[in-house]
Amino acid sequence: MNRISGDIQLSRYDSMPLLSSSRSSAKGEKAFSSEAVRDGFTKNTINLKGNYRQNPPYPTLAKKMFKYLDDLEKTVRDLGDNPTPDQVKDSGVRDFSRWIVPLSKAYKDSYDHDEVKSAVEPLQGLSYMAGQFKDISVVEEEVAKISPGGVIPSRIRKKLEEFRREKTDEFMDYFNNFKKNDMQKSVEVLRNPYPMPKMSQKEAEEEDREKLVKCIHKLVDKVDDVGLFHDDPEEFHEGRKTLRNLMGMMLQTKDIFPFREEDEQALKQVFKTYGKSQDKHIAHQWLLDNGFKKEADIMEVKQKEAQKYAMDMGREFVKSGVLERIRDTAR
Repeated sequence: MNRISGDIQLSRYDSMPLLSSSRSSAKGEKAFSSEAVRDGFTKNTINLKGNYRQNPPYPTLAKKMFKYLDDLEKTVRDLGDNPTPDQVKDSGVRDFSRWIVPLSKAYKDSYDHDEVKSAVEPLQGLSYMAGQFKDISVVEEEVAKISPGGVIPSRIRKKLEEFRREKTDEFMDYFNNFKKNDMQKSVEVLRNPYPMPKMSQKEAEEEDREKLVKCIHKLVDKVDDVGLFHDDPEEFHEGRKTLRNLMGMMLQTKDIFPFREEDEQALKQVFKTYGKSQDKHIAHQWLLDNGFKKEADIMEVKQKEAQKYAMDMGREFVKSGVLERIRDTAR
């Protein structure tokens, strides 16, 4: 499917939000119109200048993906050139990868395989680097908890400051390169999925739903396959990531599937509990790597306690049938 250059008219389903933007590119500015009608197309079509594919993409893909891409651009812009670790953490910039990547997989047939792979890799890299940046605060908080009076010893504080400078430099290099070079390339690809095959609005909505059903079922299968009861902290973390991916997709599709509120809350709670264990693992590994064995031994005990508690909760979570109900709800 070739991209079309120049001024083109694109119809939009009324189930999609009509985005607004004042941003412009070298090829022109995006102008958006409104007034959707019930046959699934807009009376006033959208005029786009630049490289965009003709005809609408799947409704949920457009509704979710395009919003996340707009929010990503705005968030990166608002962070400025020298964000602090807390600003990065509070911005939620890591979440964009967690939302966009599963959608790109659910709608993988709507993109060129190589193009979408190249588009999501910088997003995953940004998420990883932001996570490394966030770990500075995690280590500080966890070490303070095991320090007398909550005061981190000066020898550890000095090493933490070095760690902060190192991770700050690494993140800033990646962040600035992403903002300058990678973001627009990724956004351009992800904003331009292949259009749907020619079909009625009802058929499009049914096929759109089926893609989401398959994605959620695969995520539930992944939780089962990876498992939640690993003693090894790294494998334990892999189990936590499967919960995060499933939770993210559930939150994105709760307007489509009637997931039970109590199941959503149960998933959030077990994920949060697994996260507390992971925070202690990060702090333990940092202390060990930097030669603070006494503190590392204390942290290891805390981490194992937190991990055991999390796994006990995970077993109850699995027994409760939440995963089966999520699968059954996504039909």
